[in-house]
Amino acid sequence: MSITKRQTLDPVSFALSNTLGALFSLIGLANICAIGLSLYLSTSRKTGSKWLLTDTVLVFMALFIIIRAVYFIIIPRTIAGSATDYVLSSIPTFLYFTSFSLILAFWVATVRRQMAKDSKVLVRYGTIIVIVTNVILYSFFVVLVVTYSQIVETSSQTSCGRRTEISLVKGQETQKAIAIAYAAVVAGVSLIFGIGFLYFGRAILTRMGASDGGRSTMKKRMTIMTIIFSVTFLLHSPFILVVAAISEKPIAIFSFLGLVFTEILPVAFFLAVSNRLRAVYRSSSSSGTSRTSKNSMAKSPSYRMRTHSGNTQPQQVDISAEEKIPDII
Repeated sequence: MSITKRQTLDPVSFALSNTLGALFSLIGLANICAIGLSLYLSTSRKTGSKWLLTDTVLVFMALFIIIRAVYFIIIPRTIAGSATDYVLSSIPTFLYFTSFSLILAFWVATVRRQMAKDSKVLVRYGTIIVIVTNVILYSFFVVLVVTYSQIVETSSQTSCGRRTEISLVKGQETQKAIAIAYAAVVAGVSLIFGIGFLYFGRAILTRMGASDGGRSTMKKRMTIMTIIFSVTFLLHSPFILVVAAISEKPIAIFSFLGLVFTEILPVAFFLAVSNRLRAVYRSSSSSGTSRTSKNSMAKSPSYRMRTHSGNTQPQQVDISAEEKIPDII
């Protein structure tokens, strides 16, 4: 990104930017609907459901998607480079990491919980991971934004011939350093996330393999989730480095495909397997009779593992039965 005027996009870049904006907008709309559904279910007395970690993930994903959509829609229609422009292009990446750090922390805590007898370790351990990870990430982001803002301000205040030239050169050098630092950190975090999803996903799958066969559907979903999350983050790491390396002569189609496979795909998949949406599907597929509800309770492996005799509540099964083992799987 330049501190001077941005070049007008060529027709291909213009079309691809608008396409990305449209894709992010569609996913954002679906995400907002899912959040609305979560709010309704968690506040309605009829459902007996609570606000889940899945719902918090959806909120951060919605912020990430909306800002991405806005950015790619306004790119072809503006030429002014500024600190605001930099924030709009960078903050979604950190929101993206926040979303998946919640998921990864839950996976880590789920595996960790099997090694400890304390049932509260899931919340305690997961919370520590999320807080530490995001404090580091957003501290780095603040430093980048402040530095970039100072470059833009210094450049705009310098107006004397030779002095202007020197200032611009220094500004561009500092800007390149910021871009390299940003790419290195993002690539490093993506690599860690990719390895983390692969390792802890396999650990959870191993545990599932040793349990009863009634959870085969959940295991298949967890397998696909592990593959998609680990592969997309492992690809996101070199993708960011390549984008930084060719920033002066960007390849539009490369950036387009990279964003589709490393950002849109994992978010769309997580949204598709969201517990809230599955709950609605199960609810619409059932006959609505109490007899059907009782049968579904009897067949639910998570219900058998999580409830005690004489304490069944038929009206809560559609929302929380499958989410209890665990709600991110």
